[in-house]
Amino acid sequence: YRVVSSEGTYFGQLLCASFGKFAFGNFYKSKQAIENWVGVKYHIQLNFPDDTIALHNFKGGYCGISKIDQDKYCLCYLVKSSQLRKSGNQIDQLEKEILQQNPYLREIFAKAKFLYDKPLTISNITFSVKKPVHNHVFYLGDSAGTIAPLSGNGMSNAMRSADILSKHMIRFLNSELNFNELEVNYTKDWNKAFRKRIWVGRIIQHLFCKHFLTSSFIQLVKLIKPLRLMIIKQTHGEKF
Repeated sequence: YRVVSSEGTYFGQLLCASFGKFAFGNFYKSKQAIENWVGVKYHIQLNFPDDTIALHNFKGGYCGISKIDQDKYCLCYLVKSSQLRKSGNQIDQLEKEILQQNPYLREIFAKAKFLYDKPLTISNITFSVKKPVHNHVFYLGDSAGTIAPLSGNGMSNAMRSADILSKHMIRFLNSELNFNELEVNYTKDWNKAFRKRIWVGRIIQHLFCKHFLTSSFIQLVKLIKPLRLMIIKQTHGEKF
């Protein structure tokens, strides 16, 4: 392979794509017709428990808040792009008209000190299995498939896919596998580790974004411990 970049030209036996959610250039792009999402992030200061990660839903999306460093918290939310369009593609209008219909979010937005002049945004997010290997390029993390944030483990999935691939790559570079076997083995192990988890995460996200289902779903999970543990296991995988 020959990779040309602004920092120079690089050569290698193997090419791995770990650029996140968005494919660029000639890299693989999923053609699945799945709802696009927009992510919005703030850093805030707020009187909020340090040991709590909160999730609050609203029509067409959900918002999370958690402690980061010093006295700061990260507040970020995902919203369907179709819902943002209904608010004229104006984030402040969306927050006033939609997010703050949730009384918990209304209180947070009223009391928090926002540390950004404007939020950080990312668009065209999809949550689906893409491809771990395409045109002899190996995909890692979100490049291969993005799990719904409310399932957690996005960074863990990136590291886990690197761990899986590296073991097969070492065997290939030691001439214990040919290139075809490397592709087949990584695809098989990636699918085993992630395909079902990404699918389950998408189902949970769908339920969480439905007002009439959310309360019933949460109460059910709280009451039935085996169901709660099963959902955690299905979205988090094993230690590695």
